[in-house]
Amino acid sequence: MDRNRLKEVRQSDLTESRINEDFLTWLKASGPTYLLIVLVCLCAYVLWVRWKEHKQTYVATAWAEYNQSDLPSSLIDVAAKYPDVGALPSVARLDAAERWMRAVQLNQSLAGAEGEETIPLTDEERTQYLDGADRVYAEVIAADDGAPGRTLVVVNALFGRAAVAEAKNDVEAARRSYEQAAARAEATFPSLAAQARRRMESIETAIAAVTLPAESPDSTPTDPAALPKPLIINPALAGAIAPGPGSNDNP
Repeated sequence: MDRNRLKEVRQSDLTESRINEDFLTWLKASGPTYLLIVLVCLCAYVLWVRWKEHKQTYVATAWAEYNQSDLPSSLIDVAAKYPDVGALPSVARLDAAERWMRAVQLNQSLAGAEGEETIPLTDEERTQYLDGADRVYAEVIAADDGAPGRTLVVVNALFGRAAVAEAKNDVEAARRSYEQAAARAEATFPSLAAQARRRMESIETAIAAVTLPAESPDSTPTDPAALPKPLIINPALAGAIAPGPGSNDNP
């Protein structure tokens, strides 16, 4: 009985020894490979977490710079600096154009916007502001990819170009912009399309009602209510009018 028990113990020891040797052999042959795979996965996860944090910081910094920008030139710089931050490029460009248009409507030079004294626009500044606004509106329109999410952005830019054309007494250019706005908004925002058609029908009346800013600094500035105005998009709605940061949409 003792011999059988001793034989079983020895057989068990041999089996365990063989298992240990097999494990050591496998560990030496395949262990480094599996260890490397685990390390690569851990590194990839750490890099992904850091990339997400960097992306969030990048987006937050972009919008912070936008909120801190007051002049059209600085807004355009922000749009060019962050072309991949969702709706930011389009919103910044539209905001820049709107500031130029508001300056024309108020007959107020942006050079004196931060000073205590209001400086009336010169003829040269008025032309520069209108041309600058028109150029920026055109850039937003040129980036249109036809997506429904960009309808408000593009229609806003088209209304803006029409307002610039009206300020320049260019009836045909204003009519073309309103026609394009109506066509672009028809499928998604029929009410905007109808508004564009109503403005198109009253172009001559609107232009006749506009009193251009007087050349004399002592004259009364143009009433802003009498001038054509583009649509205004609240920056708070930026996320709803264009794809998010991950979509890499064009400005």
